[in-house]
Amino acid sequence: MKKNAHLYTTEDEAIQSFLNQIEKEDINPYFSEAFESDEMDTIDEIYDLLEQLEFEPNRSKKRKICDKILALDPDNIDAQIMLLSQENIIDFLQGLKKLEESEKQKWLKTNQAGWIYFEERPYLRMKYILGQEYLKQFMVKKAKECFEELYFQLDKNDHQGARYELMYIYCLLSDWEKASNLFYSQSYFKNDDMMIFPLLVMAILEDRQSEAQELLTLLSKANRDVKHMVTFSDDFSEALADLELFNFDTYIPNSIQSLAILYDKYAMRVFSIDDYVLEWIEKHFSKRSSVKPLTLLEKKTVDESIFSDLSANVARQFIEKKLFTKKDFQKVTEKELLELKGVGAKTIEKLKSKGIVLKK
Repeated sequence: MKKNAHLYTTEDEAIQSFLNQIEKEDINPYFSEAFESDEMDTIDEIYDLLEQLEFEPNRSKKRKICDKILALDPDNIDAQIMLLSQENIIDFLQGLKKLEESEKQKWLKTNQAGWIYFEERPYLRMKYILGQEYLKQFMVKKAKECFEELYFQLDKNDHQGARYELMYIYCLLSDWEKASNLFYSQSYFKNDDMMIFPLLVMAILEDRQSEAQELLTLLSKANRDVKHMVTFSDDFSEALADLELFNFDTYIPNSIQSLAILYDKYAMRVFSIDDYVLEWIEKHFSKRSSVKPLTLLEKKTVDESIFSDLSANVARQFIEKKLFTKKDFQKVTEKELLELKGVGAKTIEKLKSKGIVLKK
């Protein structure tokens, strides 16, 4: 950017031009030197170490791996967080807060334009991680502040899914006004079971019968597998077991898997396994047995080959943007996909290897 930004009208145009050069392997000598240097080998080594770190059960070995990562990349937040997690919960949270403050100072020197700029992601990630840890300790007010700042100010495209945590928090706080305002702020939320379910739970608990009926209808239309949760079928029990073992090979939004995630999350904190909420859903859902569910996946056929080896987060974002088939992907550019959380060059490469042609 320092060398070539003056050649372009906007920064986005400059970045897209750079990405196009990479794709065509037509990178000028300035960039070529950077990518042919030892820096890429270092980055590969860090990724390998991070993968080892994720699956290493031994605490002392974890610490040694963290030390290796930080020797290569002193600012690596994954390694710093892992080291902090070895401490007691009070020191851990205090350490996370200090790390978040440190990343904020770096973020203040950026364009502050959101997730699309890689130099901003460490701070946005730290804000999200801190919010999650506050939630785990039931420090709901602090968590709410983190996720509201993320969603409404720092990253309005919500690449990390802060909206889901906010709906959960509003449900915990019985804040119907904020929850409903968020839910109805985007039309596509009505097709997302992860957004519908929290508001449905609130409506049931607050005896908002008409709203609850409407939301149950939306949930039934969005997710054809609701009946499995209502009847606690063998398939649903298996999905819960897979969730506990982190054994989801593939993930499809608005499915039995997403319901398992919702049930696990809300049954732990908001309602007990056999209480009023599930009794209400079962009672009112049974009255709809004659109505054929119309789900997001039934409204438009999904080419499952596209989603077979994608992460849950990437698959959900594609579904939200109504990218179901190869033909749908012809309507979006590579730049638009790269703006999504978790979508990088490897994801684009996977899509193209499946015969997907993107808009020029």
